[in-house]
Amino acid sequence: MHGVRFLGYAMVFDRPYDDGDVFSSGCLDGFLKEPNHLTIPILNGHIPTEVLGRWIHMEIDNFGLKVIGQLSVPMPYKDVHNMGLSIGPIDGKGPPEKNAYGGKTVNIVRLAEISLLTQPCHSSCRVIMEMPFGSL
Repeated sequence: MHGVRFLGYAMVFDRPYDDGDVFSSGCLDGFLKEPNHLTIPILNGHIPTEVLGRWIHMEIDNFGLKVIGQLSVPMPYKDVHNMGLSIGPIDGKGPPEKNAYGGKTVNIVRLAEISLLTQPCHSSCRVIMEMPFGSL
C-alpha cells in the first residue's frame, strides 16, 4: 500500500467529539494560511517516530477539514479505506468555560500532525476513499 493516496475528513466543525470538545468553523483559518501547513506528518496513532506519509492537500468545506494524504511507507493496517483520522492539535484557543457537551470550544487551533488510527474521537473523522495515483 506504499504510495497510496486517500481522501478523508481529519476534523469536523460545530459537532461534539467523544470528549465534548467542539471545533468551531473558522478555527483553522490562520493555520491553513501558513505556507508550511502541508508539512505536518501523517503519523500512525499519534506516535512521533511512526511517520506514514505526507499531506498533499487540505481544504475547509461546510463539514470540516478535508485532507488528501499519500503514504510513503507500507501501511501497518490491512486497508486504508475507512480508517480513522485524528488531529494532533497545538495552541487551541477558546473560551475558558466548558461548553454544553462538557468539553472545550476551540475557536483557533494549529495542528502538529494528523494520524491514521482505528478509533477516531469523532465517527465522521475517517478516510472516505482511496484515490487513483496521479490524481489530486
